[in-house]
Amino acid sequence: MAIGPFLFQAPLLVLLAAVAVAMIAAGSMEKRRGVAVQTPLWIALLIALLVARLGFVVRRWPDYASQPWSILNVRDGGFLAWPGVVALLIVLGLFMARRRALRVPLAAAGGFGLAVWLVVTLAVTQLSAAMQRPLPDLTLHTLDGASVSLKDFRGQPTVVNLWATWCPPCRREMPMLIDAQARMPGTHVVFVDQAESPATVRAYLQQLPHAPRNVLIDDAQQLAKHFDLRGTPTTLFVDADGIVRNIHVGELSAATLAEGLSHTAPSHVPGASP
Repeated sequence: MAIGPFLFQAPLLVLLAAVAVAMIAAGSMEKRRGVAVQTPLWIALLIALLVARLGFVVRRWPDYASQPWSILNVRDGGFLAWPGVVALLIVLGLFMARRRALRVPLAAAGGFGLAVWLVVTLAVTQLSAAMQRPLPDLTLHTLDGASVSLKDFRGQPTVVNLWATWCPPCRREMPMLIDAQARMPGTHVVFVDQAESPATVRAYLQQLPHAPRNVLIDDAQQLAKHFDLRGTPTTLFVDADGIVRNIHVGELSAATLAEGLSHTAPSHVPGASP
């Protein structure tokens, strides 16, 4: 989802909405009861986010092990919800156990926030499942001008990366995607440039240590328009039948690439046998 020049993943927007509701409730409780509620709530939320990140790192540790510093790159959106929720409840419980005056306001504020997060997350999940659509039968072009139909990639899980040479996060994730392409012969990785000239794309790719395969140009940004995508990088995870199972908005890491591929076929993850 795009707001102005900024890209947001749906889970982040859901989290922000839940935090906003919790903080509004906490502010109301502070006025009514004269006790500081927002500070312990913020502490609990920050600890929950840290635990959610660590949970995802543990789950995808083989993908982080070769580049441990990438753990700090939270721009990849790698968080695991349930450890974070458990941590949030534990920290809130500790605050309430230590200060009796915090029990009702923290329980109310935390309860409102968790309720919003749970209801909206379920709604978004159901909506996402209902909106899973086939990859359109579009014809794009290689750097040499040859026509390639997207339907030609059916039969194997496919990662379709919408990118541009001027996009910093696209450039950061490109080497990782090229490496994954080389290590996953059973999965197509397709790079769809957004309306740049072949000369511009070729000049950029020549600077890379290894050249990617399946580089296409979408002159009219047909694919982005079809799925109402408004920014780069955006990555589509498509199953072998050509159905888009997941869409990742923003920069990928090796871990979030593997997570996205798990929606298409559990065996088709980086490093797995084809």
